[in-house]
Amino acid sequence: MVCSLSHYSFTASTVSDCILSLQYLLNVVANNCFEIATDKSGCCVMHHCLDYARGETKELLMAEIIVNASLLSEDCYGNYVVQHLVAMKIPRVTENLLRHLEGKFLFLSCNKYGSNVVERIFLVSEEQYSAQIILELLHHPNVSRLLVDPFGNYVTKTALMVSKVSPTFGFVQFLCLCICITTLWYTKFTYANTT
Repeated sequence: MVCSLSHYSFTASTVSDCILSLQYLLNVVANNCFEIATDKSGCCVMHHCLDYARGETKELLMAEIIVNASLLSEDCYGNYVVQHLVAMKIPRVTENLLRHLEGKFLFLSCNKYGSNVVERIFLVSEEQYSAQIILELLHHPNVSRLLVDPFGNYVTKTALMVSKVSPTFGFVQFLCLCICITTLWYTKFTYANTT
């Protein structure tokens, strides 16, 4: 319809004005990414902008989301924007996102909203990205926190479900060890309180 309207001189300028206005609006959204993404209606606006933006404007939107990914992941609305970006399955974008979140995956896994982002990465990204996060979690000194945290527990289950590479064996061994330690601690604690 837009193509047929653009053949007429009086509508061609209107179509051009709409496109210029849209570009301007998308740039405004990109420049105010954090404020818009952390708003209930704004996160829906960000989804639509990511879906319909093209070229430099889309690159700017994705770059702004990545720069703010850590804080957005912890937000009740912002996490949906980060999940939407992950679901777009653009490898270079996922790599940049993981670089910005590197070192924060344990914290995000134990956060109510951040855990959704980590799980989404596990579920929709390529295996190499899941393995990268699993290795980071395994090497974190407080990894046992995942077993007792209500949100970390879900991340652990999802990690076990999707992992297919060699870190899985280490992850399973670690989980077994933590379960044994937790069981022993609980048994000692219970026994000490009954005597």
